[in-house]
Amino acid sequence: MKKLSLALVMLLILSLVFVGCGGNVEEDSTEINITVKVIVDAKETVFEIATEKATLDEALLGEGLIAGDQSEFGLFVHTVNGVKVDEENDEWWMITKGGEAVMVGISQVDIADGDVFELTLVVGF
Repeated sequence: MKKLSLALVMLLILSLVFVGCGGNVEEDSTEINITVKVIVDAKETVFEIATEKATLDEALLGEGLIAGDQSEFGLFVHTVNGVKVDEENDEWWMITKGGEAVMVGISQVDIADGDVFELTLVVGF
């Protein structure tokens, strides 16, 4: 009977220790590191961005790197790194990922750790 009581006390102490430590457990970081290259007139500026955002527009808006207008289709980017498109000159921002064309709007581009994106100022369509 003494052994059973001792075992129950030890079990209670261990339970309290585990419950007490539960608040100190650190969760895994959800930080994502991406590289964004802004290309204007063949001149490239590179930004290393650490974010917890899930999409490219959220990450770049959070860094203040882009500005644009929201529409029913998502964000229409008109300014990148302080350079605004001249619509009269048919300028626009092309988005590529690792050199490959992105076939959706910036608001639909999911990001993952290690991704490399290029935002290139383009004249004409």
